Amino acid sequence: MPGLLSLLDTTKYETQADQELRASCIEVIGFILTSVKDQPEICKADSIVIANKLIDTLVNGNLADSDPQITAITSCVSQIAVCLKDEFKQFLPTIVPALLKDAQRSIDFKVKAQDDPLGGDDGE
Repeated sequence: MPGLLSLLDTTKYETQADQELRASCIEVIGFILTSVKDQPEICKADSIVIANKLIDTLVNGNLADSDPQITAITSCVSQIAVCLKDEFKQFLPTIVPALLKDAQRSIDFKVKAQDDPLGGDDGE
């Protein structure tokens, strides 16, 4: 865990590769926390530190809508909530407005016909 946190602290998020690396680190942190969720002595201390770091990035990081970190952070924050249980409520005043803003994003998707791998809009 210390190596992942160090990587988050030292990796900027200016390029797409940086953003993807940071998103992958965040996802792995979430997986680790989920794997130790039944060991509160391990899980809680790390979870509070990580929650503060991730929530600050989500709220103050000026992340673009297309930044892969947004999805990784929201997923990891939900995993942190499982670890912290009632202690997670201290983060709600900060995280809820950011999550509501994220929920209002426009999602552009298209439905493709199974037999049309290119998803053409030729009206057939």
